[in-house]
Amino acid sequence: MAPPHHPVNFGRLPTRIPSGIAIWIKGVLLCITIFLVYQPCWHGLPVWDDEAHLTQSPLQSYHGLFRIWLEPGATQQYYPLTHTFFWFEHLLWGDSMLGYHLVSISLHALSALLLVAILLKLSCRCAWLAAAIWALHPLQVESVAWISELKNTLSGACFLGSALLYLHVESLQESPKSPESPKKALFLYLAALGLFLCGLLAKSVIAILPVVLFLVLLWKKHRRVTRWDLLSLSPFLGIGMISGLYTAHMEQMYVVHEKGFSDFSWHLSLLDRLLVAGRAFWFYLGKLCWPTDLTFIYPHWKVDPAVWWQSLYPMGVVCLFACLLAAMLGKRTGAAPLTAFLCYVTLLFPAMGFLDVYPFRYSFVANHFQYLAGIAPIALFASAFQRPRSSSSSSEDPRGKGLQLPFNLRALLGFCLLFLLALQSHRLSGEFKDEETLWRATLRKNPDSSLALNNLGNLVANRGSSAEAVVLLNHALEIDPDFGEVHCNLGLALMERGDPGDLEKADFHLKRAAELTPSFGETQLGLGQLLLGKGEFQAGVEAYRKAALLNPHSPLPHNRLGEAFSRQGDWSDALVEYGRAVSLDHGDAESLAGLGSSLLALGRVNEALDPLKRATVIHPSLADAHNNLGIALIRSGRMPEAVKEFELAVQLNPANENYQRNLHNARDQASGPGTGKP
Repeated sequence: MAPPHHPVNFGRLPTRIPSGIAIWIKGVLLCITIFLVYQPCWHGLPVWDDEAHLTQSPLQSYHGLFRIWLEPGATQQYYPLTHTFFWFEHLLWGDSMLGYHLVSISLHALSALLLVAILLKLSCRCAWLAAAIWALHPLQVESVAWISELKNTLSGACFLGSALLYLHVESLQESPKSPESPKKALFLYLAALGLFLCGLLAKSVIAILPVVLFLVLLWKKHRRVTRWDLLSLSPFLGIGMISGLYTAHMEQMYVVHEKGFSDFSWHLSLLDRLLVAGRAFWFYLGKLCWPTDLTFIYPHWKVDPAVWWQSLYPMGVVCLFACLLAAMLGKRTGAAPLTAFLCYVTLLFPAMGFLDVYPFRYSFVANHFQYLAGIAPIALFASAFQRPRSSSSSSEDPRGKGLQLPFNLRALLGFCLLFLLALQSHRLSGEFKDEETLWRATLRKNPDSSLALNNLGNLVANRGSSAEAVVLLNHALEIDPDFGEVHCNLGLALMERGDPGDLEKADFHLKRAAELTPSFGETQLGLGQLLLGKGEFQAGVEAYRKAALLNPHSPLPHNRLGEAFSRQGDWSDALVEYGRAVSLDHGDAESLAGLGSSLLALGRVNEALDPLKRATVIHPSLADAHNNLGIALIRSGRMPEAVKEFELAVQLNPANENYQRNLHNARDQASGPGTGKP
């Protein structure tokens, strides 16, 4: 007998997923989406200054880790926590770029989840939508896809984590529930302070966190901030000020002066800076609302107070502030719009032109400058997508709502917005595939970028396309005639062509580069190469010595000096310089090969074997190192091994008659007497 049929009552089915499961589902979906959006840059190669930020060979040891923390100037910028991350990443996966990118993307995803938690704690409506918009916005691509900007993603996670812990401490202060609350509050407060300190060691731009927290407390407590609030924020403010001042000092000492960027002088007056700040405010807000024509380097603005329309930008900011203040005081709106405005300005302040930073040499704005600043306006915007609360549900805690199954118009619009943002971010992340792709994409959008022209020109010159490099670099000089690095790179490119007329031009450009950037070591290296090519040995050596003084941590000047002395047959001086180069970089294969060759020439055969072997292991394609190692092995009586080294040298450079002759002689000696062979 068939069982009775009971019709399903669809009206009694649950219409929402339990809130705990819903949070996990949303979090996992958001993280997966972020990783998929950035898939084009997973294997992206280093671009621009990535090589300088990634852990260099002299710092890859445990001693190098101590130098990262204790020796300012040992790294590109003194952000020891960021460079410690890079150190451990190199230890784990070496030169594989996948690991570096996945770490940055993971930190960005973590920041998105922390942002959700903060917005929920503040009872902000549409917290998940706001976090998703922030995480998937195309303006964030530069911070996430550019390896150097681990500074942003790491400090951003610390910033948001510290803010979340502090807000939790605030909630415990307001409603203590047990005798353990004071101990728990103290622990969380110290953890928040510790995370803030870690963030400062990753990038000091987050020094403005206490100001943002103060503004949030004003809004949350309806301007009833307590004495405890002020006292608890004081350590944050003190540490942040010290960190900011120290970073500004380091920027001047080790980026502008020691690293050769002394031509970066803007001489902006206070009025000029106000004009830059006003324009930057509207620029970032415009790109946040309509993210089109995003590029790596934007055109450099010409600041001129005499041009009347430039004053409209700061005046517009003041008018917006006045309108929001009047609306709040007149109770036409709540305090949220004004709070969002003030938080946005505060987070953007370090990049608004009041402080000189290195990228201002090329542009006053950059996408990665506003990594955290967009949170406030995005949260305000996302609240418009929230369904109006009915009287029956107005008392519900918004954090307890589950995932609604039925879709409405607001949900559809939100989904479409996220899809479009994700699509644009996916496309932009592909521009970070490699350096040439990035610079060519930049020039399509900003064809007069002297930086992009210079870097692309230098890139194609190193690839052997000196003709294209000369065209690109000449164009860069037409735009920025006082760009010392362009003069240097153009001089080097002209030298590669080798024509007599080009050598005269190279001499002019290298000397001009030395005038514009006297502390730029690359210029002195180029001058040394040019002078040695002209037969002016002493002048060339002097230029190399200047380069060594300007870049005391670089092995390259000492390597070049070793080459110069070895060509003169001065093997003792060559040995000294190669030794200095190896002491600075134990993994420099060319310097190891030069060191071994110098020892071999001085008759110190047994000492020469080790550096020559290390050079061939580190850089197996160094034909000369294999050849010299073969000679050392012959003199040590190890004929079979010598034959193998000569064979490798000939394979690498079959046209070299010296290698072929050494291989032939080694085979003859290896055959031995009485074999019937010649």
